Amino acid sequence: MIRLNTIFFKIFFLLVALSFMISCNKDNIKTTDQEEGLIVVSSPGKVGQYSIIDQGSAVLQPTKVGRQSLLDWEHIKYMPTPAGKEPILAPWFSLSQDYDSNYMLDFKKRDGWELLYNTFSTEYENPLDFFILYNKYRGIIRMYKYIDNTDISQIKDLNVLYNTIKMHSGGGHTLIFSDQLIVDLNKQSNSVSIIEPKEVKNNSWYISEFEVAYDPNVSDSQMLNFVMGFGKTTQSTIGRHDFSGSLPLRFNIQNQSFPYVGGAGELYQINLRSAKELQDAKNIIPEFSIDSNILDTNDSKEIDLFNAVTADKKMSQMIKVATTASVNNLVNNALITTPVVGCPGFDWSNGVGEFPIFNESLGVFYLNKMPEVFFTKTSGELAYKYQLNEGSLEYLFNPFVSKYATIENIEQEMLAVEDGVENALISSKVYKGRQLSSNKALDVVGVRVSFDLVPSNGSSKVHIIKTFKANIVDK
Repeated sequence: MIRLNTIFFKIFFLLVALSFMISCNKDNIKTTDQEEGLIVVSSPGKVGQYSIIDQGSAVLQPTKVGRQSLLDWEHIKYMPTPAGKEPILAPWFSLSQDYDSNYMLDFKKRDGWELLYNTFSTEYENPLDFFILYNKYRGIIRMYKYIDNTDISQIKDLNVLYNTIKMHSGGGHTLIFSDQLIVDLNKQSNSVSIIEPKEVKNNSWYISEFEVAYDPNVSDSQMLNFVMGFGKTTQSTIGRHDFSGSLPLRFNIQNQSFPYVGGAGELYQINLRSAKELQDAKNIIPEFSIDSNILDTNDSKEIDLFNAVTADKKMSQMIKVATTASVNNLVNNALITTPVVGCPGFDWSNGVGEFPIFNESLGVFYLNKMPEVFFTKTSGELAYKYQLNEGSLEYLFNPFVSKYATIENIEQEMLAVEDGVENALISSKVYKGRQLSSNKALDVVGVRVSFDLVPSNGSSKVHIIKTFKANIVDK
């Protein structure tokens, strides 16, 4: 009996020791590249000492609606129009569109959507019929533009929709999340353009969507302008694949003007807005290193993306993936521009022009400064050591967000590769952790931060992922 007890305790302590060793190894994961002889030891470590900088109280400033109507977009079937004008079905009732249903049906106030601007009215005839929603949980602006048979006289054979958002009267960081896959806080983004495959026809709705960052330094002199263009292209290349006719996918052509002719091998962002579009991208470009099931989890450790805003997969998404691409013979045939409108967050009561109906500051968050990565070269096999300075991470959260949501599960980690940042964005093996040790020098892609935004009304939580360029500090 004593011998059995002795054997039992030996087995017990052996299991405890083994469990301890496994637990320790979880924080020290060794990855080896057999072909190149690269050894990288990644240590996730513990939650760091980041800081959240107080942005003060959220004070709602007065605005001036002017001729805009307070559109009840959730509960109407037809848009408000003057007497005698042909009725216009609301976009989610229109059968003429080929947008994914999860994207088209994601417009409810409960899920964060607010009315930003609107020209539809029963009293006024407007030269441009559009309205703009803003999602305060996701930091996304979405414009709905209706094209009737008077807007474009010659639209035959056009197959490309071109959307641009511009920040007038100075730069800023409002558009930086849409413009840059890896966010460089030292660069401003004044304009962002996206082209997408779309058959162009009259009496139809067209939608453009952009993500915005919280910018506490934006001023009341900065105005927003939306431009929608239509064109035609006959050939494109994405990754290693050639396509004839229209584009197969939607992507950024950052800060370009129409007409635009893309050069071979330029770096682009593919923009994916739904689970269906994600699967379509995998079918068209098989080498995309994206798991089609990423929307089934909101864990950043499982979602290996640089830049995304994800929610319940029945809703619209904002997923960005890098690729090389070229667009040939893209020419402009028609261009429509909206009026320049005031940027939300300021006292517009005495302004002249069109101003926001929803007047809270835009965006969910930003960083106060570039994060830091310490680099040290030592002796030994793993001589190249990289350490994320977690104290350098200073978060700026829009103070309005705390009124209707909580921020949870903030995480940050360093991303690095062996063979150049641009290659990393497309196909390279990415090493991640708060500490990296290697037998060869690595290129630091940036610092990836992520968190959950949990609405207080019970709506689906939102998972936000952003990667910021880092300062490398020799130690």
